[in-house]
Amino acid sequence: MITSAPAQITFERILIPTDFSDVSGRAIEYGKSIATRYNAQILLTHVNQQVHSAPPIDEGGLSNAIQQAIEQQLEQEGAELRSEGFHVRTISVTGKVQEEVLSAVNREKADLVVLGTHGETGIERLLFGSDAEALLRNSPCPVLVVGPVTQSPSNLAWHPSNIVCASDLNPDTATIAAYAYMIAREFQAAFTLLHVQDPVKKEKKSDLQLFEKAFEHILPDQPSPIVAFRNMSPGNAGFAIVDFATDRNADLIVMGAHTASSTATHLMRGLVPQIITDTPCPVLIIHKQGHEEVALS
Repeated sequence: MITSAPAQITFERILIPTDFSDVSGRAIEYGKSIATRYNAQILLTHVNQQVHSAPPIDEGGLSNAIQQAIEQQLEQEGAELRSEGFHVRTISVTGKVQEEVLSAVNREKADLVVLGTHGETGIERLLFGSDAEALLRNSPCPVLVVGPVTQSPSNLAWHPSNIVCASDLNPDTATIAAYAYMIAREFQAAFTLLHVQDPVKKEKKSDLQLFEKAFEHILPDQPSPIVAFRNMSPGNAGFAIVDFATDRNADLIVMGAHTASSTATHLMRGLVPQIITDTPCPVLIIHKQGHEEVALS
């Protein structure tokens, strides 16, 4: 459990899943920007998905040719990044995407995943079903999601200037707000802690006080941030968050992926996909336990 404020957040190994699509290309652009900022290694990863319903093919012929073509394409992408001065390692594995990405994250001790998504096919489907639940609930490190309308990085080296952290103000998730606050502090960025409330549900003042106490326990040298409250129409929390972030010209949204199955199901199938689909900035998803193990110095 984090009990004091680290000096700064660092990313040393950035894992980027790729299926060679334009969507993955946008994720790579953000990965490059962050790698430039932290002088990090890029782990460019391709998962060759097993299709059990497909008819068997000649083991010594077509399957080998396809695999070689995939590995050549992966190496070509890696070579292009190396020519730009990045420290890159390519990883090619076969299996189920969510399982192999998680396995690579753990095996390589990655401290950030950068994932492109538009919610339709292949790797892009990760954030819109049980695959997303597996990745975001179990990833030991933060996942930066680059959505379909996410704008390209504005700086060669990653430098967010306006960060919005969406929070349910549960004291157990204060580590996520503290993480977002530390990023803002590092870049001297504007920081807003946003809580979208149901106007029908009466919230207790004591709930906010408990959250503030938890936040100040993690960052005792920093005052608890002022919370921006926004009311929502029934079922429109995602729209409220996107509208707020857009109005503020936010260039990063930070959210938590909670461990309780009912909450995770709500996040994966509703709130998070909606935000990722509609927001023009990337969304950093943090597992509250995984955050405690992120590289800090």
